[in-house]
Amino acid sequence: MLGKKSLGQMNKSKILSLFLVTWIILSGTLCLEPRETKSVAPAFTLIAKTHQEGLGPIYLNYVKTYLERIGINLEIHLQDWPTFVGELIAFRDFDICYVGLTDSRSDPDFTGVYNENGSLNLFGYHTSMDWDENLGTGINEWYIREGAVILPPNSEERVQHYWAWQRYLMNEIVPCLPMFTKTDFTVNYVNLVDFSAEEGILQSWGKMDWMVPLAGKDNYSEIITNGNHWNDLNPLNQSDSESYYISSFILDPLIYFDSNKEAWPHLAKTWNFLNDTHLRISLREDVKWQPDPDGNFTDEYFDAHDVYFSLYCYTLDNWLRWLDDFEIIDSNTIDLFIDAKPNTYSNEPTATFFPDLNLPILPEHYLNQSQLADGITPNTTHISWLKYNRQGFGTGLFQIKSSYEDQVTILDIFTDCWKLDPLITNDPLLNFEERFGDFSHGLTTLKFKIYSDMNETIADFDSITLDILNLDSQINFVLDYINNPTYNIGRITDNTFDFLGFNMREVRPYLGSRDPAPGDVALTVGLCLRKAIGYAIDWEFIGQEMHSNLYERNHSPIYPYLGIWNNPNIIHYNYDIDIAAEYMTKAGYDLWYTYTYDDWNCGGFIALMVFVMASPFIVVAIIVGLITFIVVRSNKKKKEKLYQETPVIMKTQVVPQDKKIDELIIMKKQEEEKKEINGENK
Repeated sequence: MLGKKSLGQMNKSKILSLFLVTWIILSGTLCLEPRETKSVAPAFTLIAKTHQEGLGPIYLNYVKTYLERIGINLEIHLQDWPTFVGELIAFRDFDICYVGLTDSRSDPDFTGVYNENGSLNLFGYHTSMDWDENLGTGINEWYIREGAVILPPNSEERVQHYWAWQRYLMNEIVPCLPMFTKTDFTVNYVNLVDFSAEEGILQSWGKMDWMVPLAGKDNYSEIITNGNHWNDLNPLNQSDSESYYISSFILDPLIYFDSNKEAWPHLAKTWNFLNDTHLRISLREDVKWQPDPDGNFTDEYFDAHDVYFSLYCYTLDNWLRWLDDFEIIDSNTIDLFIDAKPNTYSNEPTATFFPDLNLPILPEHYLNQSQLADGITPNTTHISWLKYNRQGFGTGLFQIKSSYEDQVTILDIFTDCWKLDPLITNDPLLNFEERFGDFSHGLTTLKFKIYSDMNETIADFDSITLDILNLDSQINFVLDYINNPTYNIGRITDNTFDFLGFNMREVRPYLGSRDPAPGDVALTVGLCLRKAIGYAIDWEFIGQEMHSNLYERNHSPIYPYLGIWNNPNIIHYNYDIDIAAEYMTKAGYDLWYTYTYDDWNCGGFIALMVFVMASPFIVVAIIVGLITFIVVRSNKKKKEKLYQETPVIMKTQVVPQDKKIDELIIMKKQEEEKKEINGENK
């Protein structure tokens, strides 16, 4: 057992050793100053270009700041839109660009964007970058070419193929860095349950219910939301998204795509490839058309003639270029003949046509009342066409009740709709109730109120005049509701793909370099630099600063809204400055891993030697401090060893001397009190 004197000496030794070690460290920092990771001397400069308006300039300024930390200087050029488009397509005098693509395709084929001869191959991919002798082409080129012809188009084999392609492209090529997923937002009261913004009102309708009454709301059979003005209900004439949106409630397609782009049979009951270019579609029976505006056709049913007529009209408008021919087999069967390359002698297969089967089917019995002189081409000047543009009808769940321009559009449930017929919806291939609900909650009417001012729209929602508030992508309004338990916030993935694009052409000396990387000859210098940039940018911070973390980061090289086609295990280029520095080092640009003479101040190493030689006392103190530290550390290890070997003994708590004295005094008083009490009792 150690006495007080021994403990005091040991404490003094510890204090002395800690003082000396601390003093040594502090003294060293006076002469050794590592580079800060905020920025290093630039190794080279890259040219970045974007459109002068929008978010591009802000994004690139953030990127510039982060790239300074790995020794890359970014020179930003802002251009007007025509000049910028010309730069992307024709001149391509840049290293990095920020741009967004917009599309509504439901297929993952990106031919034209990432392939060698693609018109939008702004990245400069070339098959020489990943040539494979066995394939006879570049690996990326092979993935793109093969993915476009895998049948069936919605097969699991094709999904897995595109997952593998994305993983390869973003790991072995890295043509771009996907950025944030632009998102539209909805707000609804929590009283309205089972509304899914991502699935949409149509697919949520049969599930939604007012579980709890909402103070100020009287009619629980209707849903009121805000919308925009639509122009034309005929799909052949539509050029605005709102017209297409309203039509989707009224008309049905052959094949329906859920929000995750999974395909389901709707007016088409089944489909089967008789060969690679011959598709046979069996149509659903007992599907009734809504009444026409004049009430002349009240008992019409969907059949193959409606499909034939619709396909014919779409081809007249130069749609469906893949469709070589089509033929009615019987009233419930139609054959399609596919040709991906009409200029070749034989029909060529393709899988990319499949999303076109989502086009709305038109009522042949109403629109084909009059033809041109050839007796085949429908006469689009007939009064039926003019009426249909404003009072469209179809086989869908809803029908137009009334519409007042710039005020409100009212839709009512079509009670004879096939979606309400259990004899049809029991088809196991539909999985209907899980997808659309059972329609048991009494909702009958859908209203789209049209506003010209968002503040007025929000005021109506707050006063319970609207049930679902569409805020588009206006984050500043969303923030007013985000933490309020009274509301649910819904998200709708936008049809855009924003990215930082890399120019990988060999004329770009850095990002396009095909030279083996000095630190890893299995990689090229250009690939290492592109990966370094990917890890150098803190997108999480940028997302917080610019989008309040309401936009998710996209990691796939395709549109985020493509759902099942996005690889869930794609590589993530998340912020990691050490990995970024590692790739810079592999590329031949050493950063802060190894200190050089320039990393020392006070005149460098010579100054340190002069400082030490001029201070003998310091040298002695350093030696004594080190010895003391070693001794103390050794004793400590012995004690730790003893503690481990004799846990019971060492875990016994030592009671301080003062505490023992206090306890003895208390015990003595208690004994005296007991004696007094006993004496009184006697």
